[in-house]
Amino acid sequence: MVSDIEDILSPVAQASSGCADFILDLRDAMVAGENAGKCVSCYFAIYHRMAVQLGSDLLPLEKWIQRHIEISVSGAGGDLLERMPVIFHPGEDLETFCRRMMDEVSSDRVYEDKHLQLSFAFVGNTAS
Repeated sequence: MVSDIEDILSPVAQASSGCADFILDLRDAMVAGENAGKCVSCYFAIYHRMAVQLGSDLLPLEKWIQRHIEISVSGAGGDLLERMPVIFHPGEDLETFCRRMMDEVSSDRVYEDKHLQLSFAFVGNTAS
């Protein structure tokens, strides 16, 4: 798995010297399988600084995130209600993405619990 992550991040790192801290933080979180929110945050930081320069070099990273990270929807008591896929839209920033996900949950679903929490988690792990 580490070599896959290195293969994904290597072209990104080579083309985006101004994002070294984000790339290192992203790599650490990906390898550890912890802090899925950090992965998503770093992805958006790199995307908005380097999308034009990186072009298709960002696609493997985007696909990795979409395969390995999901959005967990929990009620006020912490009970998992739903898992949603991470799907990025072109040009979106982190805030817009999060608002879109919150709007989707509040407008497309009906839960008894009105106090919902959305969080990023690695697939199969709701504690990230």
